[in-house]
Amino acid sequence: MDIRAIWKRINIVNRYKNLKENNFSESQAFTILSFMFELTPEGFEQYVRDYFAEINHYDKIIVTGWINDKGIDIKGKKDNHYIAIQCKKFITSHVTEKDVLMFIEQTKEIKKRLWNTISLYFITTNWINRQAWGRATSNWIRMLYSRDILKMNEKLDIEDFLKKHENNPKIVTGINVYKVLDMYHYRKAFWKILWDILYLIMKTLSKIIPYNIDYEKVENEFPEKQANQKLLETTPFFDKKLSY
Repeated sequence: MDIRAIWKRINIVNRYKNLKENNFSESQAFTILSFMFELTPEGFEQYVRDYFAEINHYDKIIVTGWINDKGIDIKGKKDNHYIAIQCKKFITSHVTEKDVLMFIEQTKEIKKRLWNTISLYFITTNWINRQAWGRATSNWIRMLYSRDILKMNEKLDIEDFLKKHENNPKIVTGINVYKVLDMYHYRKAFWKILWDILYLIMKTLSKIIPYNIDYEKVENEFPEKQANQKLLETTPFFDKKLSY
């Protein structure tokens, strides 16, 4: 196993802990981590494309992010309505105002031409900061993040999508989140059991082996301690200074 693989495993565990701390359930955390780690950036774009094609029934929809997208990863049309989508498959990063401003700039012309017949989407696997939300809302951009992805997953299951593209390295990374987290849970359980066993052993030994400490003998072996004690007894409270 190389360093990059180890780093990815550490990242998976850290992101799992973070999701659990933010009140995501076990199954929700697994789903989001699948999007983050088992899909490539191109794979995430393809998933979003399939979602809008199969669930929202856009008959003319293409992924442009693999070519020269100019900030628009997916374009689609249904009847006389158009969509333009920006996808960001983030793991540790999040969407900032700068990302939204770039998308606004890149969709300026198409928005002028189509005006009220186009919907703009910005979809990410992670979270979005407050400034980005505000900027997007004022420019009529719909923002979808990790919790919205969970709703998308209910209609287009990520596991089915991964199986469908399992032999395509452009779509699937080959990382198995379930195996990594299973190993993490096994190790965590192992160390907990080991600690409990050690604690019981120490507790049992403390009852079996008698230990009597002669405190007077110990104090006589440390004359400096005795001197400090006498100093404490004879010195007023505010003048007490100990020499260590």
